[in-house]
Amino acid sequence: MIVSPWSQLSEIEQFALSPKLAGLRDAELVSSDWPELCAERFNQFVIEFDPTGALNHSGTLENFLTAQNFIAHVGGLDNSALWQQVAEIKGFRRSYLELTVWDRTEFLRVLAELEYVINREPFWTIHKFDSAREITEFSHHPALHFANDRANEREYGENYFFVHWDRTSPWFRQSNWPLNRLPGMRLAEQALAGFLHRYGCACPHTVRDHLSQRLLGNRQNSRD
Repeated sequence: MIVSPWSQLSEIEQFALSPKLAGLRDAELVSSDWPELCAERFNQFVIEFDPTGALNHSGTLENFLTAQNFIAHVGGLDNSALWQQVAEIKGFRRSYLELTVWDRTEFLRVLAELEYVINREPFWTIHKFDSAREITEFSHHPALHFANDRANEREYGENYFFVHWDRTSPWFRQSNWPLNRLPGMRLAEQALAGFLHRYGCACPHTVRDHLSQRLLGNRQNSRD
């Protein structure tokens, strides 16, 4: 018997995620059978099987962690301004998800206020439409990245975004490279961080640990 991944979420995670599973505003959650529908849809998004039909435990866990990481990173637990922009989540995979937002322009405005780097992509990038990258503290930190790569396709459109965590961050506040003050070193570090993206997304466990450390650091700073 498969344990329901939905049941493994905390109550506050379930409450935050529920309206995002079907593109509903909070006030619209009036159906008595909605909790069961949310659980069913979430489990369909997260549970993964191998080619033989057997449960893929590691894949399911990574998809589950991706959901938790996204809720925590975007501020779902506090109903942040960014979280409120998310209309509907379309599915989860390993450190990757797809979603729609209520309004692309407002979504990008909120991201800009959070100091995401908007649409500053090199000419060779695959991201030809809106792209928003998180600025991290160091280049080795995983970075959240939103992109609406298929904005010109009717089935998707400008409010549809692909989301993942880059394993390294080309936009960072500090460098811990040796000789980082030499001319051109920051550009080299940015280029290397971008190059490493070809090896896939950040590990969900790494993202979870990073978010935990960041939360701990924020708490310590608030006490000082």
